[in-house]
Amino acid sequence: MALTCDEMTTLDNRSWILVHGYCVQDSCRVPILLFVECILEGSNAQNLTKVMMTSIFNVASLTKVETPFRLLCFGVDGVSTFQSVKGGVIIQI
Repeated sequence: MALTCDEMTTLDNRSWILVHGYCVQDSCRVPILLFVECILEGSNAQNLTKVMMTSIFNVASLTKVETPFRLLCFGVDGVSTFQSVKGGVIIQI
């Protein structure tokens, strides 16, 4: 499983997280929108990780034990909430 993730803010100042998964079909990479979740508790790394992992467990039907073995790559843009070495989303996943 390969995932990409991005956070966006709408005009009404609500934060959303979008996660795409990728699969290979007939030797071509095919993107699949897995989920779009509204972030209600704040956009810090800990809350984003919680929302993402809960959605991944629900959408992909994976357990906490299976996820590290199935997740091949995780792509994000350069925002520090995702990439911080002191506890960003990538470190927590």
